Amino acid sequence: SGEGPTETRNCSSLIVDMFLPARAVRRHNRWLGSYRAADAQNGIELVLIVALRFNSTSAQNCIHVAFGIVCLTELIFFERTLFCMHAERYGHVHPRASQERDMAITFVPWNHLLLPL
Repeated sequence: SGEGPTETRNCSSLIVDMFLPARAVRRHNRWLGSYRAADAQNGIELVLIVALRFNSTSAQNCIHVAFGIVCLTELIFFERTLFCMHAERYGHVHPRASQERDMAITFVPWNHLLLPL
């Protein structure tokens, strides 16, 4: 009748009944289901509609974040290296274009002037 497996656990006076309907779809390693807890002595019933179970751990998340930060840092340093090479070439090709000899540049790409090709 469209019902999935049912699992019942007895804990003294507390009865916990787990019900997974057949139409509950497993998407992205998550189980959708409903949990029902009933207290037989006091007549209290608690229903939790959705239960999520994830396969990814916090260690995997930390590794992905660290990898992303390292890749972004490498890209910024690569862009800075290309800009330094371009600035040195421009200074070599046009020796009298600039009288200042300050070779210090910043590491942020939006803080430098564009060089002509």
